[in-house]
This record gives sequence, C-alpha cells and structure tokens, in this order.
Amino acid sequence: MNHPDTLVSYGASIWQRRYFWGSMVLLDLRNRYKRSILGLGWTLANPLAMTFVLCVVFCSVFGVNIRDYAPFVLSGMAFWNYLNGSVIEGCQCLYAGEAYIRSSPAPLAIYPLRQTLGLTVHFAAIFSLTLIVTILCRGFGTMWAWPCLIPAVVMLFLMCWSLATIFGFANVFCPDVQHLSSIAMQLLFYLSPVFCPVELLRSRGLGVLVDWNPIAQFMELIRAPLLEGRPPTLWAIGLTSFITLLTMTTAYRLLRKYERTVIFRM
Repeated sequence: MNHPDTLVSYGASIWQRRYFWGSMVLLDLRNRYKRSILGLGWTLANPLAMTFVLCVVFCSVFGVNIRDYAPFVLSGMAFWNYLNGSVIEGCQCLYAGEAYIRSSPAPLAIYPLRQTLGLTVHFAAIFSLTLIVTILCRGFGTMWAWPCLIPAVVMLFLMCWSLATIFGFANVFCPDVQHLSSIAMQLLFYLSPVFCPVELLRSRGLGVLVDWNPIAQFMELIRAPLLEGRPPTLWAIGLTSFITLLTMTTAYRLLRKYERTVIFRM
C-alpha cells in the first residue's frame, strides 16, 4: 500500500492511476442509470420537484418573488445534494472499493475521489440547469461576476473530496457514523438557508444561522456571483477557505496514519 509521504508525490500517484479511477466513475454512472429511460435526467427530477413545491409554498404564504426565488432554491439544492452526497455516500466509499483495496496497492484517496467525481457529474447537471433558470428569470445582468464561480466550485470539490475521505475512514472505525451522519445532515438542512431566503431568516432574528454557518457561507460563494452579480463577501471567502483547508488537512492526516492498516478493520 502506498504511504502518502508528501502531498505532491501522493497526488502524482493518484494521477498516474487516472484511467483506473476514471473507469470506475464511468462504470458507476452506467450502472446507476442502466435501462433507465431518462438516464441522467433523473438527477434533475428531485431538485425540480422540490423547487416547484417550495415556490408554490413560499410564493403563496410568504409572498416572495418567484423570479428571484426559483434560482435561489435551485442553487441551494445543487450545493446541498453535492455536500450531502459527499458525506452520506462517502461513508461507504472505502467499503465500495474493498475488493480493489485488497488486491491493488493504489492510493486510498482514489476511492473517495471516485464517489466525489460521480457526485460532481450530478452537481454539474443541476448547476447547469440553475444557470439556465437564472438567465430566464433574471436575464444576463449578473453574468459579469460568474467567473467568481470557478474558484468557488474548485474549493467545493476539494472540500467534498476531503469530507468523503474523512467519513469513509470514520465509518470503517465506527459503523454507526453512517446513521449518525444521516441524522446530522437532515438537521443541518433545516438549519441552513438552502431553501429559506436569507432576508426572511434575518427578519425572524435568525441571522446567526447565516453569519456563523459554514454551509451558508459556502452557498454565499455560489449565490453572490450567480444571483446578485457581485463577488462573495470577505467573511465568506475567509471562513470557507479555513474550513476547506481544515478538512483537507484532516483527510491527509488520516491517509498518512491509516493508509496501510485500514484494510484490517474492514
């Protein structure tokens, strides 16, 4: 089993096996939509249905503007599905690759990478739909700020890969993690402005769920340039950068410590 002596050499080892983990990602996608009529279109079914229901509720009960609210919800669902999948599916990433781990001395990081890349395809599909809906609802006025989305998406990918790694190891050492994380993510969904407008939370005295919530700040990285045509706030950039660096460091330390021994726990 490879030991991640340095980050650069470990990254190079992962890249050398790109055809291996790339093939696994394609195989996962094919198996997921095998004999399906809509195929990848099913990825869009859930966020579209949720957006429709929430638009009906919030527009009728709270009087929000549907042209502003629909892109808001879709962008939140795109982010949340990506984050939630990284945690929930990440719990099983090492078990899903157990046969390969036992037979091949490949870096363990490729197995959470496999899960994350599959989720990235789904995120890209939902986010592309969000861009289209944003243009239809708000026009092209915010497009000048859209280049700010590139570093935001890169940071989001690195964080999700790191989270999948962390929860993959955690679930091997404590199988209850997969159940606890499912409950925790459900709670976080309702404690974060995924579908509830930020202004509505602040007006109810719940601004703390926005200002000190890392999930809300990650959504700020996406929503600020996408919906408001401005760069994210410095607070959002600083907090999300710190969280991403922390998760990456934790994932790398787990790899350094348990790369060679985790197989004996499975």
